[in-house]
Amino acid sequence: MENTHSYKNRNYKKKKRQQEIIINLVSLIMVIVAVFIIILNISSDDDVKSADTMVNLAEGNKNAENEIGGIPVGDIKATEDTTGSDGVTGNEDVTNGEKLTGSENITNDENITDNENTQGSEAETTGETSVPGVAVKEYNNVASGKLSETKYVSNDYFNNALFLGDSRTVALQANSFIPKKNTFAVNGISHVTYLTQQFTDEVTGVTGDIFSIVRERKPDKIYIALGVNGVAFIGTSTFLKRYEELVDGLMEASPESKIIVQCILPVNEQNYTGGNPNLNNNTIDNMNKELLKLAERKGIFYLDISYILKDENNRLAKAYDSGDGLHFSFTGYSAVYDGICRHGID
Repeated sequence: MENTHSYKNRNYKKKKRQQEIIINLVSLIMVIVAVFIIILNISSDDDVKSADTMVNLAEGNKNAENEIGGIPVGDIKATEDTTGSDGVTGNEDVTNGEKLTGSENITNDENITDNENTQGSEAETTGETSVPGVAVKEYNNVASGKLSETKYVSNDYFNNALFLGDSRTVALQANSFIPKKNTFAVNGISHVTYLTQQFTDEVTGVTGDIFSIVRERKPDKIYIALGVNGVAFIGTSTFLKRYEELVDGLMEASPESKIIVQCILPVNEQNYTGGNPNLNNNTIDNMNKELLKLAERKGIFYLDISYILKDENNRLAKAYDSGDGLHFSFTGYSAVYDGICRHGID
């Protein structure tokens, strides 16, 4: 009996433990299910909030579609006016008359002769894009030599820049691309005559040669656009000697100014009416190679924008020709100015 009682007692305890295990397991499952339900409810609330947020954003974007920078889109009006760097507005009514395009013929009126042949090389250097240890510059031309393309210059870039040139520069100013107060140009002038040409500066009141003007103004930048009146009949050595005299005089007058030698821009020999067969783009291109070497030797800048104006035959493109093969149309001067603006200097 004792053994049977012990057996029944053990069996009872075993069943009781099994029941406890089952009860605990069921309780655990119920807890897990409850937690899972809570998580689902939380996720559902988040989804509702996200949906509400998306609706709000959509409503905000719908309202924003009608406004840019606080200005209603309906109030923004486009204009076709072309504005020059000095704030003067130009338009397509500008004609290509003498005042705007220049009308001089290129002749050897200075009796300058030199029978040397023009020779050049393809050597080119470009401005460095970075300088170790120096803060990032606004434009990537920080060294002398041939200028590389940059972002478009800022609105105040030409405030203290001088433009030296002939009729093409006169027309650039007459079409309101560059400020009159900063333009020192004369129709028909060569760089040889330019050395002694007298000017009156409306800013300082100084009257004298360009070196006197520069010495007083101390400009940030000096653009030289000379040479087409002379390249056809002045020999290479004389041409470059006089050009170097001009550069040296400017450097001495204002050592801190950045000097930019602009390439001699192309012509259209087929349309040129000036009567000089030597005025052609082969002659111009060869002299431009020499001007690049001069700029490199002097540690100044060289601006080549001739490729902007040329057609597939290496001539001044028809769209940029005023009709005489030498001067530019309004579109041509716009392209010239755009090219200058895309070659900034730090």
